[in-house]
Amino acid sequence: MPNDRRTREKRRAHRLAWRLIDFMEANVQWRIRFMPLEADARARMSLGFAADDYLVGATIPERHLLALDQMFADLFAVLIHECLHAMLPDASETRVLELEKLVRRHLTPRQARAFIIILHRRLE
Repeated sequence: MPNDRRTREKRRAHRLAWRLIDFMEANVQWRIRFMPLEADARARMSLGFAADDYLVGATIPERHLLALDQMFADLFAVLIHECLHAMLPDASETRVLELEKLVRRHLTPRQARAFIIILHRRLE
């Protein structure tokens, strides 16, 4: 039974990753911008957040913008997390964190390459 559960989790993760990649590929209006979010209060405020908010990534739906802190150690995790927010705007932060961990745990090299291509194409 444990293998069946692990197999189902892996399949679910792969389907979610491809769904996320397809969403970002289809919605070309979304852009990605590197910003010093953690270190610069002005950068956070320019996105509509409070100066004292702690951010390493942000999704701004009305501007179709994913902002990523260029100095954060796990940039890939932040990219996946913010893409999930873009695709699932009504999902709670807890749910997005859960899905991010699921995708990261089972991400294939092919899927990772697809995310890097998205990052490259959408970078401002």
